[in-house]
Amino acid sequence: MSRAAPLGYDQTSVADIAEAADVSKRTFFLHFPTKEDVLLADGSTRIDLAVQAIEGRRPDAPMSEVLAEATKNMIANTAAGDLPNGLAALRARLVVTTPAVQARVLHTMFTATRFRCRATIGQRLVASCRNDASRLRNSSPTRRRPLGAVG
Repeated sequence: MSRAAPLGYDQTSVADIAEAADVSKRTFFLHFPTKEDVLLADGSTRIDLAVQAIEGRRPDAPMSEVLAEATKNMIANTAAGDLPNGLAALRARLVVTTPAVQARVLHTMFTATRFRCRATIGQRLVASCRNDASRLRNSSPTRRRPLGAVG
């Protein structure tokens, strides 16, 4: 994807990317349906790390703690691979500036949530919400504050 830098993402074709990688367009399309998929090729690894953190959590762990752990794992994976080679910066810039990349990221997130995480996350969220609600009901009334209260 570094080929996209001098030309700009929208002006860089799949043929340009394939040529830079010394492969044919057909070979490119055997591995990646779109050029956005090249940019996001390792996204499923990060999603799997998040799912593992959710699936491996303690039953009584607050969801905020679980999501923080999932995020930490995803960031560590990015720091180990994509920060040193510059891909993280390129990806971040393109996600912010390029509608096609934004659409692909949203589609990837939706698909991952729907197919990979639906049952596990749904069950865990319900259980966590019930645990959090139970803790709140059982907490000391003197420790509770009305909504909007400060201090």
